[in-house]
Amino acid sequence: MSGVPPPAADPSELIRFVGPDTDIIVPGPNGEPTGFVDALEAAADDLRGVRVHQLDSQRDRRYHTGCYGDRLRHVSYFLSRAMRPHFQAGGVDLVPNDFHAIPDLLREWRNGYQVVVAR
Repeated sequence: MSGVPPPAADPSELIRFVGPDTDIIVPGPNGEPTGFVDALEAAADDLRGVRVHQLDSQRDRRYHTGCYGDRLRHVSYFLSRAMRPHFQAGGVDLVPNDFHAIPDLLREWRNGYQVVVAR
């Protein structure tokens, strides 16, 4: 499995794998890698075109407000109570879908995903 890094003791160590225009898939609320997402927000000023894809985000995070512009954006596949105000204000992007179509949508997205984070 060359190219697959070993688990990081410090989530901020993973930021070095996040390049320009990277799409990142993170699990839903119970499996969200909070340390890694915290590290992304801390490094947001140095990012470019990074999009975090998450089906159902329940945590309210600063980057959901759109404060980092296109450097760090959230892509939602379901508008939870926490996401609705941010979507209405333009801080998060929504992928309209039928849940059964999500695997195909993810496969077709841009040039594929460079980073998938599981907890």
